[in-house]
Amino acid sequence: MPLIANIDGPTRRVYLGIDSVGVDVHPIDIYKEMRALRRTNSSLRQYYLFMSAHGYDQKGTGSFTERYVKLLNGTRIVPYDSTHVLRVTGTVITDSGAAGADCFDRSLLMPTSRIDIDYQPPQVEVVTVNSGSGLSVDQDSKLSDVYRAHYNRRRWDKVGHQVVLYADDGITPAHVFNTDGTSNAIGELTPI
Repeated sequence: MPLIANIDGPTRRVYLGIDSVGVDVHPIDIYKEMRALRRTNSSLRQYYLFMSAHGYDQKGTGSFTERYVKLLNGTRIVPYDSTHVLRVTGTVITDSGAAGADCFDRSLLMPTSRIDIDYQPPQVEVVTVNSGSGLSVDQDSKLSDVYRAHYNRRRWDKVGHQVVLYADDGITPAHVFNTDGTSNAIGELTPI
């Protein structure tokens, strides 16, 4: 049962067919059908690729990231034109930063059609936290220890992305701590 009814190359719209109603739709299945249609329909090959698939990047021994689909160059998916709930069970994003229901274009449907998009991506997500300094917990702890050890008796300055600790005379630089990741010795105290 094909999910795609047709692809409009000039408008970059992928129209879903009636077989997408009442079933769980995974974006990877839409991607696979799009690839098959491009292989068999030479008129679709004159357009840049409509979507790409990504994922299965190794996270560790036997563990991989989820697969997801990225809609390219303004491509949007148009649900089947009848009142229904479209259940999407995988991740779909665009190259312009949209995700989930925002990847679907309902503006081309009849005003009487009510489409609810039930978007349920897998509960897998990589979260990057910007701590500001770029230091690991161990590096931050080491810098804090050095700071506490030298605060009362030694002069120190923060210069750009470096902390300079001075010798007991308060003039001669004794150590430099790099915090921007440009040094191979990031997090290490190195004599100047």
